[in-house]
Amino acid sequence: MSRDVEKELQEIASTEKVSINSLINQALRKFIEWDYYAGKFGLAVSPPRQILLLPPRWQIFAKLLSHASDQEAARLGRWAARNVAKEFTVYWFKEFSVQTALKSLELFYSRFARRYEYVHNTTEKEYVVTLNHGMGRKWSIYYECYVRTIFGELLGKKVKITQMKNQVLAHIQE
Repeated sequence: MSRDVEKELQEIASTEKVSINSLINQALRKFIEWDYYAGKFGLAVSPPRQILLLPPRWQIFAKLLSHASDQEAARLGRWAARNVAKEFTVYWFKEFSVQTALKSLELFYSRFARRYEYVHNTTEKEYVVTLNHGMGRKWSIYYECYVRTIFGELLGKKVKITQMKNQVLAHIQE
């Protein structure tokens, strides 16, 4: 390891009150869970904020969604589920199932892109997923249709969704 990197790691470890080994493990985990596959899929992550950089049309989409009609926000959510989510999940996990779709929701949009806070609970009969995005009603419409299409249409599960201004709560039957 180069001296400058080691020095930076020592400073960060001291500030964060963690070991250097813990920092290295976090960096390697991020690489094997995200950076490697995202790069091969044509995505990039821009430090330091971990902002997901998709092709330029994503940035335009993010800006335009606030001006879209409710129907268009819904249509875009369904399109993204059918054309991006499934393909990316299969590429990443080598299968498309309820478990891999849930993991993709957590990793892709929440942990790495930081588009929403993700909470997932499992009961005997259902999966309960909360996406707290804080971006307003149009994004709730988008995420509702995104989740409903993934789990309802593509995976054949019964889905009940409660949409709020800044959050989507999904009950997905086992």
